[in-house]
Amino acid sequence: MSTHLHALQPGESLRFIAPLKGHAWTPNQHPHITLIAGGAGITPMFQLVQGILQNPQDATQIALVCGVNSDADLLLKDEFDVFEKQFPGRFRATYAEVLPASGSSKVFVCGPPGLEDALVGGKGKPLGILEQLGYGKDKVHKL
Repeated sequence: MSTHLHALQPGESLRFIAPLKGHAWTPNQHPHITLIAGGAGITPMFQLVQGILQNPQDATQIALVCGVNSDADLLLKDEFDVFEKQFPGRFRATYAEVLPASGSSKVFVCGPPGLEDALVGGKGKPLGILEQLGYGKDKVHKL
């Protein structure tokens, strides 16, 4: 959709036919979360990271895995570098595919449909990579 949005000209409009579902975050609900983002999918992940780390009562550890086409496409890297320095041991940004054991970790995914389909699967589609790795549907949430 981002390609379509960028192609819109000033004065053109875009209608949404359904509300965008969000995730109601509960502090300390999971001891560790993994965030997987592709391209502009980094934006809601940044909001989630910022909200968790700025809440002094939330001790959730966060691993961010970001996929982009090139270094020039890395968004918010400076901000994530600051979080890594401010919250050592709690926040880590990785620009490669690394996942902890599936036991108690929750995984949040946001990105282009191809990335989400590959990682999560969907109706009428084969199992996603995460489910094949042992992350059941209760452990994975698409933003």
